Amino acid sequence: MATHEPLDTPSAVATTPDETQPERQPGVRQKIVAVRQNILVSTVFAAAALLFIWVFTEGDDAPPRSQDVTLTAKASGSAPRTGQPAPEFSVVSLDGNSIQLSELRGHPVWVNFWASWCPPCRAEGPEIEAAYREYGDQGLVIVGLNVGESASIVREYVTRVGLTFLIGGDPGTDVAAAFRVKGLPTNFFINADGIVQDIRIGRLTSETIRNEMSMLFPNSDQR
Repeated sequence: MATHEPLDTPSAVATTPDETQPERQPGVRQKIVAVRQNILVSTVFAAAALLFIWVFTEGDDAPPRSQDVTLTAKASGSAPRTGQPAPEFSVVSLDGNSIQLSELRGHPVWVNFWASWCPPCRAEGPEIEAAYREYGDQGLVIVGLNVGESASIVREYVTRVGLTFLIGGDPGTDVAAAFRVKGLPTNFFINADGIVQDIRIGRLTSETIRNEMSMLFPNSDQR
């Protein structure tokens, strides 16, 4: 009688995970975690940078720190420098009197180049007026030199805003050119000896003004 050998049947063989489906390599998970951490850190830094920019520019609605200005006159003489005598100038005030820098010797002088159309100039105007009211009785002379506008425009603006310090006109931009003004407002702080103590381009903060006043009046009590 013929005998039949049993058919081969697959036997149950224990398999290891490596034999069925390869496991995710050990370094992959760490790489995914590292990528996620990098994304989180980058997001935090980006948010911090945006907050820093917003704080120090005081928000999108704040006026710019300075405004470009085009001068029609050409520069003459030496450019003003800190530690050097300020360039001489002579202008006419709104009341028709002459304002000559050399005649103000013996007084600390703050020369402010501005224009009524300039947003940062308008923004710092009240701060300048407040400083004049506080330090004027100590001898501070503030000369606001309007750049390039007519006397009627300047007079209307000064009256409306209520500025009480000296206002002079520079309609031909000659003085601004001599002082190398490139943006408005630009402020020159000149000590009682006629030496330029500091030059500031752009809108001043109240803290900056206090610092400038403390240098112009080193023996004055801080208020």
